[in-house]
Amino acid sequence: MITPRSILMVKPLDFAFNEESAISNAFQKNIEGDVNALAIEEFDNAVDLIKRSGIEVIVFDKESEVKVPDAVFPNNWVGFHPEGKVILYPMMHENRRNERNTDLLDLLEENGHLIKEVVDLSYKEEFGEFLEGTGSMVIDYKSKVAYACASPRTDNSLFSETAKLLDLDSFSFNANDLQGRPIYHTNVLLSITEKLAIVCLECIDNSIQRMMLKKKLEESGLEIIEISYSQLEHFCGNVFEVKNTKDESFIIGSSTAWKAFTSDQQSLIEKHHSPIIINIPSIETVGGGSARCMVAGVYF
Repeated sequence: MITPRSILMVKPLDFAFNEESAISNAFQKNIEGDVNALAIEEFDNAVDLIKRSGIEVIVFDKESEVKVPDAVFPNNWVGFHPEGKVILYPMMHENRRNERNTDLLDLLEENGHLIKEVVDLSYKEEFGEFLEGTGSMVIDYKSKVAYACASPRTDNSLFSETAKLLDLDSFSFNANDLQGRPIYHTNVLLSITEKLAIVCLECIDNSIQRMMLKKKLEESGLEIIEISYSQLEHFCGNVFEVKNTKDESFIIGSSTAWKAFTSDQQSLIEKHHSPIIINIPSIETVGGGSARCMVAGVYF
């Protein structure tokens, strides 16, 4: 399976501004008000909207014994990869490690998804090696390539090892924000569907790396939608393809992102995928992640 037909989402029961993770995520901003209630409302509406397209959404809503303000972004600590392989990933920030909950794996199997192997890489945290799942890696299963930009949350050596574990070629590069800081997660600047690559090439300062990445995406048969840094800040690079039971393709993105695409870019996306536009402004602003960060694709 190269495009998931199910996604897992975690209800944001403890959602709040995470001062610890904000150290390495420049997109997080604190706001006033009951952000937890706002996040829950945004989450519930998003789940309902996605389900209406005939997509299976498995919701994990068990309360944690400790506060987990970023639990709404499960794809950083767990990956549900093809052929029943589950990987538990090492997280940089200590308070995000509390998000790991194996009850979530039980829920997956209760919904008919058979886990054949669990690979636990979380021990790498002891050695300061981090790889935050499909936040750190953007995977093109069709061409069997994994992409990653180096950052404090993405160790290059561990990325290469994990790509081999998944029988994928690895492609790494460096990408920075306008202040010269590494982009914290690859899935902020790059999204890959079966047909498209949505990418912010202007974050890649090294012209050779920039050219090689574009060439690699083109060689994979992908049509490129190049987004600006401003569009990246509006989470245009943080979208995700999923199919329903009728094999119809959808792309999940936020209303913030969709409004920031040009009309030509919207038309090109709609040529290949039906957009599911979810409204998650509080989750985006406070959590520093968008629609793609909220979903863990299930590939088995």
